[in-house]
Amino acid sequence: MLGSGIQAEAHLVSIPMVRTIREIRVWGRHRTAAERVVDAHKSAADVVRVTDSAEEAVTGADIIVTATTATAPILDSTWLSRGVHINAVGSCVPTARELDAATVAAACVFVDDREAALDEAGDLILAIADGAVTSEHLAGRLGDVIIGQLPGRLQPDEITLFESLGLGAEDIAAANHVYSTGPADDQGAFAPHRVDRHGRRCGTSRCLGRLPIVGFYYLGSDSINCFTR
Repeated sequence: MLGSGIQAEAHLVSIPMVRTIREIRVWGRHRTAAERVVDAHKSAADVVRVTDSAEEAVTGADIIVTATTATAPILDSTWLSRGVHINAVGSCVPTARELDAATVAAACVFVDDREAALDEAGDLILAIADGAVTSEHLAGRLGDVIIGQLPGRLQPDEITLFESLGLGAEDIAAANHVYSTGPADDQGAFAPHRVDRHGRRCGTSRCLGRLPIVGFYYLGSDSINCFTR
């Protein structure tokens, strides 16, 4: 896990729900933040620990998450094991990247939307500018893999990459699914919470990173609404 913010923490919680994880290694530019994440989720795996470097965190890993605000690569292709899967979450502007071009070139790349990825995903845009890949390098949309229209991993040693930008439709679908299938009693009720850009409820200091957010939508430049259960 490269990163120690809300996005990183959400992945740390969700991935062990669908995969058996023996060890989680967390690296962040601010060690105290990484230590906070580790302390809050020690039960997520047999071993959950902070590392001194990004290289130490990812070496030998089967799954890598990059969820940072880095503008230059923090993940080097020489650190990757064959068969690794990467969720690249943090780079969402054309001028910023978390992955070096060689990582993008080595991977089978899936996106949530092709047009958006080629307009906004710095990992891809800058790899194309470097001449490492072309736009045809994209294997397809994650949604098409989920519904069976595209294959996912083809070989055990294949490196796969999901370059995530996030779409409003994904948040709406997730919120609608959990809302429509959740319990109807008070314990399962949903309430909208207005929060600031730091994930705090307006008027309080409670961090939504500790709440199971199932969907959100933007209200403007200063706040968003989150549906929490």
